[in-house]
Formats: sequence, C-alpha cells, structure tokens
Amino acid sequence: MKYARWMVVVLIGVGLRAQAIPVEWRIADGGNGHYYEYVPDLRPWSDAATAADGAGYGGADGHLVTITSAAENDFLSDYLLNLSGAGREIWIGLTDSETYGGTESSGQPNPAVDGWVWVTGEPVAFTFWHSGQPDDWAGGEDFGLIDTAYGNTRWNDGKDYWTCPYVVEYESPSAVPDRGSAAGLLGLGIAVLAAAKRRQGLAC
Repeated sequence: MKYARWMVVVLIGVGLRAQAIPVEWRIADGGNGHYYEYVPDLRPWSDAATAADGAGYGGADGHLVTITSAAENDFLSDYLLNLSGAGREIWIGLTDSETYGGTESSGQPNPAVDGWVWVTGEPVAFTFWHSGQPDDWAGGEDFGLIDTAYGNTRWNDGKDYWTCPYVVEYESPSAVPDRGSAAGLLGLGIAVLAAAKRRQGLAC
C-alpha cells in the first residue's frame, strides 16, 4: 500500500514537471488572446500534428503552433526558454510536404518561404530560420522546428521520423478547465513514462 502511494506521488510529480500549463498571449500585452502549450511527448511531426488537432483547452480546438509575426515568435521564445527541461528542438505547424498542402521548397527562388505552409492555411509571411536553413539536408526535411539550443528560437527543418516535443496553440479558449485532479495528473504521469519508453528514431 505504501509502495502504491509512493508511485502515485512520483507519477504526479513527473506530470507536474513535464507538462506545461497553457499560457495566454494576452491581448492587453499586444497578443492575440491565444493559449500555447508545450507538450513533452516525443513524436514524429505527423503524430504531433494529429495529437495537436485532437487537443482542446477551454472549449477551443488545438493545432500545432503557427508563428505569424516577430512578436509571436518573441512570446514563444520567452515561454519556451523559461521552461525547465524543455526539448532542444520542438515541432511547429510548418511544412513543405505535399502530403500536408506544401510544395518542396528546395530549389525554389525563395526556399525560406516558397512551398512552405502553416497547418491552418495562414500565409507564411514571417520566418525566423537559422542561417543557411532550411537546407533539406539529405532530402526529406519537410517539417519546421523551433531550436532552443542557442538561447533563441530560430527555426530548422527536420525529418518526420525525428521524435520531438511540440507546441499546441489554442485560439481564444472561453474558459480554463480543471486540470488539477489527481486522476488527471496520474494519467499524465503514466503517459509521460510511456512516451519515454517508446522513443524511436532521432530524438530532439
């Protein structure tokens, strides 16, 4: 019995450390009123996109984060860089894969923009690539990542089979749901441990 209680405490603790509570980019601060959530589960981009599309918060549906301005990128930079243990490279909702509505950017006149699409269909009017990126190294680097390794959040392109954490964006939730129940946190802890066991491919 003591062992079981100890496991509950450990799993709840894992969940609390690993899962970031969504944060609002407040309109009063010049934001859009959307909420953003870092999810530490290591997934290929396609799985992360599906999981984000199935997520909800306060009555709003989720999607992989789209970054349409320098101000939004700065907000995300502050959010992610202040998270203890956040992944080095993190999926965002940007792709040039034809499967998801894009067109191969490599070889186009402006490969930093041409061919890339956001998962929401918003225009790619802002980018923040690392120098020399996107480079489609060895082919198949069709998916956008935020790289937090150098104290900023410049972007890179990566392959779908890489397993990385991701950010979900929720547009204007109407209410904040109860995420504090022991059952929910226990389930979250179990999910985090399970995700760690199924890590495959190149982890970010």
